[in-house]
Amino acid sequence: MNLVIISGLSGSGKTIALHTLEDIGYYCTDNLPVGLLDAFALEFSQPHLARVKQVAVGIDARGGRVSVEGWAEASELGAVELARRFEGAGVAAIIYTDIDRDGVLAGINWESTLALAASVDIPVIASGGLASMEDIERLTQPDAAVLEGAISGRALYDGRIDPSAALAMLDSVAGLGS
Repeated sequence: MNLVIISGLSGSGKTIALHTLEDIGYYCTDNLPVGLLDAFALEFSQPHLARVKQVAVGIDARGGRVSVEGWAEASELGAVELARRFEGAGVAAIIYTDIDRDGVLAGINWESTLALAASVDIPVIASGGLASMEDIERLTQPDAAVLEGAISGRALYDGRIDPSAALAMLDSVAGLGS
């Protein structure tokens, strides 16, 4: 069983992400309250849930702080702190979204995304802001090798990213692409 938890505002691309992940075999949960995350992490670290192989957790943040209540409120909890709570809990991936960049085609917040990825052993997938072929090229740089991947939404649908060209670019770098 694969499980993904995704949260975010309506119109932020959650539905597309959820459907895509469900199509490739994940069970998805939308809008798990941040107050339940510790209990969730503890529960999924228990031996009786060993059959759950791939749990992906979405962390939405603004200014490095976890956002809650549909992005309306920033918690005091830092994104890195929350990510570290999932270490050892069977989480297979973290989908990290800088919500100031999501859907506005401003580019990935490389500084915070790479810092989060470097701070945990859990693979991190960048989400929010992937805006252009330049962002795809940036994924091929050595420091971005700490990322497991990136999610594109609006830029792909608006035609700002050519899927064939993006895959070719990623394939040209050893170990990346399809």
